[in-house]
Amino acid sequence: MPGRGRVGVLRVLLLSVWLAGAVCVQAGKVVLQIRAGNPLEKPQKVMIRSALPSRIGTNDILSTAGLDLGYDVRENVFYVHQEIELGAKETRLFEVQLRDIWEIPAAEMARFREWAVTLTSRLSASEYAEEASGLQAGLAQALDRIETLQKEHAIKPGASPAAHIQAYETALQVMQEVRQDVGHLENLVMATGQDPGQLIGDVQNAPPPRRDIKLKPEDYRTVIIRIQVRNPSPTDRRKAPVIRDLPVEVRPDDILDAGGLQVRTDPLRGICTVFQDNVEVPPNESVTFNVRIRDRWNINGPRIRELDVRASNLVARIAVKEKFGTVETALQTIRADLQAIAGEPVPQVLNERYVAFFREQAMRVDAVEVRLNRIDASLRAIDKTSKFGFDKVKAPSAKTTWIIIYIILGFLALMSLLFFLRWYGRSGAEKLDGGQEPKSG
Repeated sequence: MPGRGRVGVLRVLLLSVWLAGAVCVQAGKVVLQIRAGNPLEKPQKVMIRSALPSRIGTNDILSTAGLDLGYDVRENVFYVHQEIELGAKETRLFEVQLRDIWEIPAAEMARFREWAVTLTSRLSASEYAEEASGLQAGLAQALDRIETLQKEHAIKPGASPAAHIQAYETALQVMQEVRQDVGHLENLVMATGQDPGQLIGDVQNAPPPRRDIKLKPEDYRTVIIRIQVRNPSPTDRRKAPVIRDLPVEVRPDDILDAGGLQVRTDPLRGICTVFQDNVEVPPNESVTFNVRIRDRWNINGPRIRELDVRASNLVARIAVKEKFGTVETALQTIRADLQAIAGEPVPQVLNERYVAFFREQAMRVDAVEVRLNRIDASLRAIDKTSKFGFDKVKAPSAKTTWIIIYIILGFLALMSLLFFLRWYGRSGAEKLDGGQEPKSG
């Protein structure tokens, strides 16, 4: 019943059952320590609940230490929880082990470093040689900075987890610059007509992933949110208010049937809420409200199909050029990845795990779209350098353009001068002939 949670919290406070959490670091992992203690002389129950860091996904959880795993729909984070019974004066420690996701792997940095050197050597005989050398030197310094930063805040005894995570956030920003520099080098190689071999960098002009795929109202699936109110009393009828916040994706027009509840929107949080005052529940029975809404989570299918069509069209463009075989392979890999995501087994019951699954799936689709947008942006840049449809003929540089303009102007000036001299010569001859006209008589 509403209010029961507050009573439970009050009971815990009165009994002085306490929880404490801490974070420590070990080789290759971060350990969230949750300590529960009962200072009283009799056994007591306590509810453990501890949120995991925001970047953590299900694949990053190495061990929950026997605790249950939950998902907070509102905060978009996972948490561990369980109600346990502590004996008199008992203390228990739970160590939740997480994969250390707050470090850029050395192998990844080495890959970008070596690839930049390879790309620069392939541009050594081109007009982009000087630019490529500058990019390669700059990203090498950036990678050195990341390595130094991560070494200083590496996981070791006595290390600060907060400093370790902050160093990672800084390294991410630097690594983004490295990726863009490598993407620029790859584009320069493509601009010379060479197959880049692979595309692992980013480009600045590539658009971000977009999730705003428009669906018609009838194209949405519908799901049921069940809200249950139970009266534990064996003899007394009870009345209590019912209130439930809906997930942030749900808008008022998504609620197709409130199941007898009222609907309102919190003006501060922008969250839809269903509620009802004074719901009467018979003794030892439950009242269930079925709220039918549009499924705002299982909507990745149309987006996946649209991305697959884009990838297929780009494959057709690449096939015509017959020069960027590895780019075509990358596009085929993207299509395979999209099909794999589309074929994932999906949850069938609407609950916290259902929402978490489709949110994580949307992030996986985002990652594929980033790769697709990167290739699309590069091909558009290549098309702009083409002349009359032939990729081997690049558009002239600004310097060359001005030289051509000056040559044309000089040619026009020469022609104008020759025309003037010819006209002036004919005019003089006509005047001379006019002075020698024969006299009459």
